[in-house]
Amino acid sequence: MPYFQRDPNGVIVSLRHQGDDQHTEFLAPTHPEIIAFLTSSKEQHDTNKAKATLSESDQDFARATEDVINLLIEKNIILFTDLPAEVQAKMAGREKLRSNLQNSPYNFLDNSDSI
Repeated sequence: MPYFQRDPNGVIVSLRHQGDDQHTEFLAPTHPEIIAFLTSSKEQHDTNKAKATLSESDQDFARATEDVINLLIEKNIILFTDLPAEVQAKMAGREKLRSNLQNSPYNFLDNSDSI
């Protein structure tokens, strides 16, 4: 059975005949995921990796943008009400969610998550 490694999105990125520290899971050689990995091209793997990296970057950039907007508001450069209604609603929702999670006994947020 081939041992495999997945990327953060759960996509198989490499196979080994024997397991090691990074290849701990295994599937039957005829499993659809193994067949898909073996029949896909290197370009497809590179594209999937690039998309995953871009997606992770988007999440980080969204948080950085939120921090910049909050800084501009704190310094009275812009008013919260100057923002489009959709942006106000999203920011208020995220702030409420973050507050609820920070006050939760199951808090898993890293409080140093701002830029």
